[in-house]
Amino acid sequence: MTTDPDAIVKAAIEQALAIDDPATRARTITRILKAVEDDPRPKEAREADVRELRNSKTLKEIADLVELSTGRVGQIAQGTVTGRRAKKAEVGSDHA
Repeated sequence: MTTDPDAIVKAAIEQALAIDDPATRARTITRILKAVEDDPRPKEAREADVRELRNSKTLKEIADLVELSTGRVGQIAQGTVTGRRAKKAEVGSDHA
């Protein structure tokens, strides 16, 4: 199995796009998008990885390695990232 991040993401997208039935394809794409949004494990894993890297590297070095800005890496390391999805959820909850 490949460990190239772009290849992993592309493979999931390509598999979904290759589905012939439009209803099944749309349902599959919806599930992929929802899984990324709802599953806390990717965010938790990224935070743990950044914190581990922080033990031996500077924010700039980590930012270069993980392809994020230095500011975003600092937020992740401190556990203060909420992200766009969280902000949308907060806005939506005000209208309930």
